[in-house]
Amino acid sequence: MAGLWLLRHGSLPPNPERRFVGARDIALTAAGREQIRQAARALLAECGAANGLPPFGAAATGQGRHARTAVAGAAERGALREGESGRYGPFLPRHIICSDLGRCRESARLVQEIFHARGHAIDIFPDAGLREISLGLWEGLTVAEVESRWPGSHA
Repeated sequence: MAGLWLLRHGSLPPNPERRFVGARDIALTAAGREQIRQAARALLAECGAANGLPPFGAAATGQGRHARTAVAGAAERGALREGESGRYGPFLPRHIICSDLGRCRESARLVQEIFHARGHAIDIFPDAGLREISLGLWEGLTVAEVESRWPGSHA
C-alpha cells in the first residue's frame, strides 16, 4: 500500500443530551455533507499540488481530531514522513473503504463525486467490519438513563 488517508464522516444532527449513538444509522446533516465536500476538494487540491497525494497525511472533517489522532505518531512507527515521495512516488486514491452505515456510505459517495467530476475514478467498498460498535440496549440513551435502568453498569 502506498498510503492511507483517513476521513471521518461529516456532522450528525446535534446531540445536546449526549445520547449514545453506537451503530444507529443516523444520517448526515446538510453541514456534514458540506464538510465532506470541502474535505474532498482539499484532498483533490493536494493531489494536484503534489502531482498525486503526498504519501502520508489525513484529511479531516469537523470531527477531524479523530482522524488526526489516528495517524499521529505513524512516522515513529516506520510510516513515510510528510514530503517524502516513497518507493512508488505520489499517487491518486483509487479506493474508498468505509463502514456500511448510511452516513459513511454517503460520505464516501460525496468524495467519489468530487473526484469523478475531475476525471478520477474511485471505487467504494462498504465493510461492516468498520461499523461503529453496537451499544445494544444503551443506544439512544443518556448516561443517566443507562444508570437508572442498569445501576452501576456504566461505571
